[in-house]
Amino acid sequence: MASRTRERYAPRTGRSCGSTVSTRGGRAVRSVVLALLLTVTITPPLSGQSPSLFVTDPGALFDTGDAVVLLGLVALHAAFLPVDGEVHGGIQDMRSGATDALAAVVEPMGRSALWFEASATSYVIGKILGEERVADVGLHLFLSLGLSNAISVGLKDLSGRARPCWGDGLDPDPNSWSLYGGASDAGRRSYPSNHATSAFTVAAVLSEELGGATPWIAYPVAGLVAWSRVHDNAHWASDVTLGAAVGIFSARLMVRHGHSVLGGLEESLLVESDADGESVRLGLQLELGGGR
Repeated sequence: MASRTRERYAPRTGRSCGSTVSTRGGRAVRSVVLALLLTVTITPPLSGQSPSLFVTDPGALFDTGDAVVLLGLVALHAAFLPVDGEVHGGIQDMRSGATDALAAVVEPMGRSALWFEASATSYVIGKILGEERVADVGLHLFLSLGLSNAISVGLKDLSGRARPCWGDGLDPDPNSWSLYGGASDAGRRSYPSNHATSAFTVAAVLSEELGGATPWIAYPVAGLVAWSRVHDNAHWASDVTLGAAVGIFSARLMVRHGHSVLGGLEESLLVESDADGESVRLGLQLELGGGR
């Protein structure tokens, strides 16, 4: 019985509890590819697109559409909390080579470092090409990730919830919490899932900016990222639902009011080349101006 339990809750090969494997070079390549895809998708500016899903008043801080989404996420979160163990066990029982392969594909899409780099690169590309919409989306994505990740990391440190794989991983307990335990123990940084936070931040930013069919693509992909974290034995189901809520509302706030949050800070990218044209220097100029 013990061997079956150990096999059931074993993390994927090469992964320690709550960690992800990535190389700096590989991540940089993926970041550039993502940035180029964002640029191609956003350029030229998309006019006449339908509003984003559930957005009833784009100028409001929060609107009735936000209330609908919030109530749905709160209900889902509340439903998962008392049955986290059963949901986790069920997903672990369904693990197979195929689900491992799918999780390996979608998991990197929730890595915040990848999206921070991609959003910054999109901003630079937009400024160089004179595509303000591309630069704006890159800026909104970067700000949204900054806010959502700050909230997520703070909650992780504070809650100190044990990951399913914490300790020997043989007897996972979704009710194991330790105030500020996450600040000193990586195995107690389960609540919420930062992968889910980042994935849903990206999904919400792109949905807000692009509208149309974007939400019907972006949110299912984010959902797969969230599923992968439970599948990979790194999180409980309620961890990913909370991460989704943090990501969505951070994105909506920053997309609508990011420039106001910056206090009217105007940014411009300086591109200078030497007389011989052999080297190029990039710089960011910031100055106070009217809010957008």
